[in-house]
Amino acid sequence: MTSDEALRAEHTTTAARALAAISRLDIPAVLAETHPDLVMELPYERAVAPMDRERFGELLTGLAGSFQRFSMEIVEVIPALDPSTLVIRYDGDCLSNDGSVTYRNNYIAIMNFTDGLISRWREYDNPVISRKMNERLAAVGT
Repeated sequence: MTSDEALRAEHTTTAARALAAISRLDIPAVLAETHPDLVMELPYERAVAPMDRERFGELLTGLAGSFQRFSMEIVEVIPALDPSTLVIRYDGDCLSNDGSVTYRNNYIAIMNFTDGLISRWREYDNPVISRKMNERLAAVGT
């Protein structure tokens, strides 16, 4: 295994641990996989400004307060030429705390790594599905 292949494998493991922690709604474990200088971006969610690590933790805490299940399953990992970058496709399957709102979306993330941790996370989803989920959550008061 070349050093680039080893680095990609390490980064794939880090990303998998972060998404598994999101699935467990374990915010400290997610943040442990991110670099202190993390920049998290949701370009298709225009109302959400780029986030630093602290703000990303706050976003995750809000999700944990609204959902009993927030499963994120990796579908595909696409290595970039630069071994510190991965493109990851994953599917979400989520259920609100009261069981009345389901949320299923597909994601593509471009993750950059520094010192073995996620330092930039750009996540693309279907914003129409996200908006409808937020409207349904607001309607049921979750």
